[in-house]
Amino acid sequence: MKVAIDGFGGDHAPEEIVKGIIQASRDGGPGVIVTGDSEALSKEFDKHGGKPSNVEIFHAPGLVEMDEAPSKALKEKRDSSLMQGAQLVKEGKAQAYVSAGNTGATMAAGIFIIGRLPGIDRPGIATPVPGTAQMAILIDAGANSECKPQNMVQFAQMGRVFIEKIHGRSSPRVALLNVGAEEKKGSKLYQEAYEELKKTPNLNFTGNIEGRDIFSDHCDVIVSDGFVGNITLKIMEGTGQTLVNLLKSEIKKSITSKIGALLMKKALVTLKGRMDYEEYGGAPLLGLQSPVIICHGSSSARAIKNAIFVGQEMVERKVVNTLEDLF
Repeated sequence: MKVAIDGFGGDHAPEEIVKGIIQASRDGGPGVIVTGDSEALSKEFDKHGGKPSNVEIFHAPGLVEMDEAPSKALKEKRDSSLMQGAQLVKEGKAQAYVSAGNTGATMAAGIFIIGRLPGIDRPGIATPVPGTAQMAILIDAGANSECKPQNMVQFAQMGRVFIEKIHGRSSPRVALLNVGAEEKKGSKLYQEAYEELKKTPNLNFTGNIEGRDIFSDHCDVIVSDGFVGNITLKIMEGTGQTLVNLLKSEIKKSITSKIGALLMKKALVTLKGRMDYEEYGGAPLLGLQSPVIICHGSSSARAIKNAIFVGQEMVERKVVNTLEDLF
């Protein structure tokens, strides 16, 4: 199998993209087709000892800017590294796609070039959420700002399949992110979604959870509409970074704090790894005919490497095939 990757997507492209591809190759990763300006990519590979034998460069001179409108990118930038990566998957030359570029344009490429699975109304972004014991996923984390109850039921079903296939958990617990734990809480959309989730067969729906319970291992799949999900995601990112900055500031204030931090170094490193989004690579856009992994715009080489392996794992564990059968 091969994974297509947008060589010029993200804030640190193509340097970090190329380094991530090389790291994945050294760790036994799949074949990769990287899209972008071939001359620039070749020079970047040469800086790091040359292009691995399982990596191909596909010349795509166009570039989708990070703030460019998805509709414009889709219509006018078909020669871009972002769009050509999706096209390679559409043509069967690659089986999964990874991009750290413009999120809206990547979603548009996934939906309109790769295509949705039959029966899926709207694909959803499944973002990893760290917990005290194990990770969960939040879906939808920003693909759909306006939803209907049946969309949220599909998010729940897709999230369940992902957790079962990728993380090996049988009958994963599904919860609805809401303003209260009681059944009749929330807006009309959330009350109707609750009722639909409750009567969906083969779905281990456990009810509502509040924002404070997201990290408490109460569930494996957290369901929301994309508007709420994206705000939740951005709050999590900001809170995590603020805690890290505050901790660093307090450690520097005294010798005692520095000694304490040194003694706790191993635990702090482990904690950082569990909370670091780069450890998970990226967020799958579930509901498409092939795996698409959306990476953070500031992704480092480590995040790119891990995203490549997520794409490979989704293909090998037949996540898309299972969703196709389900719907």
